[in-house]
Amino acid sequence: MIKKTFLSTLVCSLLIASCSEDNDTTEVNLAPTNFTVTTAEETFGSIALDWTDAEDPEGKSIRYDVFVNTEKKGNKLTISEYTIENLSPATTYAVRIEAIDDTGNKTGVDGNYTTLDAPVPSAVAIVQSEITETSFKISWEAATISDNSEITYDIYIDDLLISENTANQEFYFSALDPGTSYEIKVTSKSTYKTNAVSVETLATDIFDTFIKFGELDLPPGGPTRESLLSSVEIPIAIFNAAGASIATEKDIIVEFEVKGGVNEFDYNLITPSPLTIPMGSTEATIVVEIIDDGMEEDDETFSIETTNVTNAKVTGSTTSTFIIDGFVDGIFSPQSSTGYMVDITWNNPDVNIDAILLKEQSGGLSGSVAFFTTNDYPESFELGTNRSNGKYYLDLERNGSSVGPVEVSIFVQAPGDGSSTAFESIVYLIIPEGGSLRTVYEIDIVDGAYTFVEASN
Repeated sequence: MIKKTFLSTLVCSLLIASCSEDNDTTEVNLAPTNFTVTTAEETFGSIALDWTDAEDPEGKSIRYDVFVNTEKKGNKLTISEYTIENLSPATTYAVRIEAIDDTGNKTGVDGNYTTLDAPVPSAVAIVQSEITETSFKISWEAATISDNSEITYDIYIDDLLISENTANQEFYFSALDPGTSYEIKVTSKSTYKTNAVSVETLATDIFDTFIKFGELDLPPGGPTRESLLSSVEIPIAIFNAAGASIATEKDIIVEFEVKGGVNEFDYNLITPSPLTIPMGSTEATIVVEIIDDGMEEDDETFSIETTNVTNAKVTGSTTSTFIIDGFVDGIFSPQSSTGYMVDITWNNPDVNIDAILLKEQSGGLSGSVAFFTTNDYPESFELGTNRSNGKYYLDLERNGSSVGPVEVSIFVQAPGDGSSTAFESIVYLIIPEGGSLRTVYEIDIVDGAYTFVEASN
């Protein structure tokens, strides 16, 4: 009985020993080998890294994860390079790259990397202009930056932000107090959140310099004849608050424009706008050439109106006005006792103007029922008498090789005894170069009675 027990114990021991030998020979899966990380490129907002390939001892495939400040940015990469983007300039980041095999074994490499300093835009030189008692303008040349990236501007007055992220290079301040200084700041900003600050202390004006239109040296008694007036000089007086004439201490800039019912063919501005009155001046003049074109015209109101003045204040009226008389003595033909007389004048004697009278028929306009050639200047003709009832059209046609538009005046006199000039109608129009027929009047004739209606062109 004892022998059997011993034999059983011996067999079990051998089996246990055999099982232990089998467990000792099991293979262990190793992590990927170490690798080296290098910096390929650093910029203001990115870091490009690459690394040597890690190897798996068992020959399995390798993937890479990239962490930036513990946040995973790259996941299961199959290549050994990665660019970290959208970073802040001049900032250090903790980066870890892990090589991972198919079973999840990892080998990591840690490092700190710093982005470059971002370029800084230049400060600007603030220039003040257009100074008044309650306003002024600032402007500046564009700021520069080394990589030519976009620059915008913030504008402050006494630390109050009044314009943000503007690309403009000027700004108008208004509703300011007279004779008051303000701290003006312009901040140049880059897309990298870098900036440069420019500061100037600027002030509004307290005007002790005034200007005023003086009296025109014109003949008294009403409108001035165009044919007698070669030019008009509009004087500008310069004085102080006490009304005494002074020499201006700054250049005065006067911007003005022509107003009123004057035609562009009848004047020429010898003094252009804006007018600069130099420092030290005690007066100035705006000169207007009056063009005598020899044609009959209505009276024209001519006005010079100031639109803006820098370094002075306008007192009194901002407008200087006078009247041009466009009538020429003796140019009209005598009144006819039987029919309507037409007088035509125009501003260019090198052009011929022909007048044609047409009559409306049921099938449209007929050929001319009267042709009045106007090769002579000025031209006068009678429309004729005893014409049949109906609607007529008085047209003008331009002939000649001159360049540019031609202004034309047409005067119609009612029949009379010749003792006065009784105008039925006056029309003024411009015929462009190469212009075709232009209808001036529609004329209705009923039993010898003429009704003139100015045509719309």
